[in-house]
Parts: sequence; C-alpha cells; structure tokens
Amino acid sequence: MKQNGSEPEQNGPDKRHSPPREPLRKRVYNPFQRFMRGDYLQGRPDTDVYRLLSHAYFLRKADSRIYNGDSTDGGQLDFDFKGFREFLNKAKQIPRMLPPWWSDKKQAECEELGGQTRWGSLAYAIRRTDIRQQYREPFMDIQLRLLAEYIHGTGIGDSKHCFLREELTRIHDGRTTNNEMGRIITARWFKRQIEHILATLDTAALAVCIEEAYAGEQ
Repeated sequence: MKQNGSEPEQNGPDKRHSPPREPLRKRVYNPFQRFMRGDYLQGRPDTDVYRLLSHAYFLRKADSRIYNGDSTDGGQLDFDFKGFREFLNKAKQIPRMLPPWWSDKKQAECEELGGQTRWGSLAYAIRRTDIRQQYREPFMDIQLRLLAEYIHGTGIGDSKHCFLREELTRIHDGRTTNNEMGRIITARWFKRQIEHILATLDTAALAVCIEEAYAGEQ
C-alpha cells in the first residue's frame, strides 16, 4: 500500500522478474558427446537455441565476475546487448556451431528474447541450483559453461586455458557415459574454482562456490 505518495513496499523478491521454471522444448541425449562431435545446438527448436545461447552468455558473465574478485550472491546482472551480439557473431564463425536455419532475422529474435528476464534470462538466476530448477537436467551448468568456452575460445577471465574443454577431451574415451562425464567434470570444475578462490583469499566467493557444490550433491 502506498503511504504519503511513496512507492509501495516490496515484500520479498519481485516475482514479476522470476525466470520461468520450464525445461527445454526438446530434450537431447548425450549432450557431452554432442560437444565432442561439434553439434551441440543442432536439431533443436529455435527458442531452445536462443535460451541456451543467452544463458551461456549470462553464466560466463557471472563466473567472470567471481573470478575477478567481485563476488555475486545471485543478484541481477545487466544485459549487455552489444556484448551478446558479439558473442553470437563469434558463434556464427564456428563451423556447425549454429543450426542451418540461423539467419539475421533469427539472430535478431535471439537478441530480443535474450534480454527479456520474464522469458528466461539468468539475470535473476545464476546459481547452479537455479539453473537445475529451470532446466530440470543435471550438469546443465557445466553444459552452459562448455558452450561459452567453445564460442569464446577462452576460459573464464579470457584465459587461453579452456579448462572444461580440456577435461572433456581428456575423459572422452567412447566408454564413459554421459552421466559419468558430467560427474567427473563437475567435481574437477569445483575443485579448480575453490583452488583459485583460496589463492585470491576471496572468502565470499568461496562460500558461494561451496554452497553450490554442496547443493549439487542433493
């Protein structure tokens, strides 16, 4: 209720900006093997591709913020249309990264939908538990991080060391299942993150990392 012309009080989070809790329209199998074949985004509906690209972009921004010592508590990240467009332009330069139906019109749709928090932006959901709740799929956070590495061609903090891609290549032997690969990469990812955070003495970021790692085991 307004008092003396003031704005109404907000009790709890603004649910108008809460991301939708819906899975992708089409579920694909063996996503880590798809990364190795280079066809992760192929054969998916357009809105699924838009969502994966925008979420991969946002999660990289969130990870970079922690890596650079700016700890996040899951709060809002500003959507940078210019940065997202550059991200998509990089993806266009990679053979078979984008589906054959991709066009300037489709890119414009992706850019528009990527900035709409109500549609499914990670601006209000950047923790592993939030991603899992949205997609209802294990290891989805690792998939999004892998997608960002493949498109950027760099690791977090613009490092030339693409940790996740290297780990995927190391364990991909044709016998390891998708679930096993997800567990191995996730464990190594959090180990690496904790080591980096301890080296920078960022205790707030360490708390976030440990919380996410613990939540992933539930």
